[in-house]
Formats: sequence, C-alpha cells, structure tokens
Amino acid sequence: MLDASLVGDPPVLTSVRGFKGKSSNSKKESEALAEGETELKFNISQNSKARIVFSGQVTQEAIELLAKMLDLQKLTFPKEVDLKLLPQDNGATPEEDID
Repeated sequence: MLDASLVGDPPVLTSVRGFKGKSSNSKKESEALAEGETELKFNISQNSKARIVFSGQVTQEAIELLAKMLDLQKLTFPKEVDLKLLPQDNGATPEEDID
C-alpha cells in the first residue's frame, strides 16, 4: 500500500463524479462520463494529481487488484529524491537535450 510518509501530505479525494447518477456541473470538468462510469480525483502531492475513471460494476475485489497493479506500476516513476537531483526544467524537450 501507499506509504503517505513518502509523498508528504496524504492523498486527498477532491472530486467524485458519476457515483449513483450524480454529476458535476463544473465547466472545467467538460469531459462527460458515460453511463455507469464513476470518476475519482485525488491530490497526491503538492504538485501532482490523479484521476481514476471506473466503468461498469466495480467491486471491492477489483479495486484491490487495481491497487496491486498501481503498486507495481510505481516502479516506472522516479522517487521524490530522484526528482530533486534532476536539473531544473528549462522548457526543452528530451529530444532537444540530446546533442
């Protein structure tokens, strides 16, 4: 499971759309959800957010499987300490940096 001490503040659920027919009227959330979809939005760190869209009949077991898959997928992302070691973003794309 996610160790909140690794990301600072714990993830915060900021929005739920589509659950039991409820929807948001926000213009910012212009992407319409299909029938039977539920969207969850989280602030997961000071400068990053996550959005999950479920479709169909989602069970607790399916969410547990998703959590395990996300736990494995995190290995493809840098750790916070690694990001601090990277040079500051100068607006160049990765292709421009290779010379």
